[in-house]
Amino acid sequence: MSRATFASRFTEAVSGPPLTYLAHWRMTTAARLLRADGRSLAGVAQQVGYTSEFAFAKAFRRDFGLAAGTYRRQAVADTSSGRPRGVRTRPWRV
Repeated sequence: MSRATFASRFTEAVSGPPLTYLAHWRMTTAARLLRADGRSLAGVAQQVGYTSEFAFAKAFRRDFGLAAGTYRRQAVADTSSGRPRGVRTRPWRV
C-alpha cells in the first residue's frame, strides 16, 4: 500500500491524519507517565520517542498548555482527579 493510500484510509478510519494521531498518543502517554512515575522529564521524553528534552517540553506545552514539570506538580497535588485542574488538551481530530 502506498503512503498516500495509507494516510487516506487512516484518516477516514480514525478521523485524523496519522502523524497528528501519533503526536496525541505520545503526549497522552507522557502525561500518564508524569502522573504515575518518578522518572525524570528526560526519561519520559525518551520513553515516548523524543531524543531532545527541549522538543518534548515544547510539544507538551503546546498540547497541554503548561510545562511538563508544572503538570506533574499539579497532578501530585490534585490526586482526587485524573487530570490536574485548569489543564487544556487539544483534540487530535482535525
